[in-house]
Amino acid sequence: MTEIGKIVGAVRSETEVTLQVISSINGDNVGISFEAYAVGDPKFGWATGQAALLEASARVPPPPDPLEIARAGMVCSRLQGRLTLGPDVVARLDAIAANPAESWALRETITNAAEWHRNSQTMDAMGWAMGFTAEQMDALFEAAMKVVP
Repeated sequence: MTEIGKIVGAVRSETEVTLQVISSINGDNVGISFEAYAVGDPKFGWATGQAALLEASARVPPPPDPLEIARAGMVCSRLQGRLTLGPDVVARLDAIAANPAESWALRETITNAAEWHRNSQTMDAMGWAMGFTAEQMDALFEAAMKVVP
């Protein structure tokens, strides 16, 4: 809504705030005035607050990443995952789990997690350790979720 007195822009520095304010409306023509408030001006704090409010209202969060949304729903049981991977890859996975040089969280996830969540950092580490790309991990999860043991 366009109204006289509405703050439509602001420029801030450490010593001055300049507000862009609608000063007149004549049909489709809108007049803008610039009001500057320097440090020491009684309205400097108010103007700084107005500028901050304007900046905050202008921030629009980015739309959610569809891939991240999809990955959040990719969950399979450890058994579904192992059956999808097959005996050769599972043997490699078990070797990783038996290696004390690997992270404890990764070893525990491989051997004891009831569920594997695609958006887990541990799943990213597991995929990397087996040489899988993110896309291959997505495909494995999609396949594993369809397995009925």
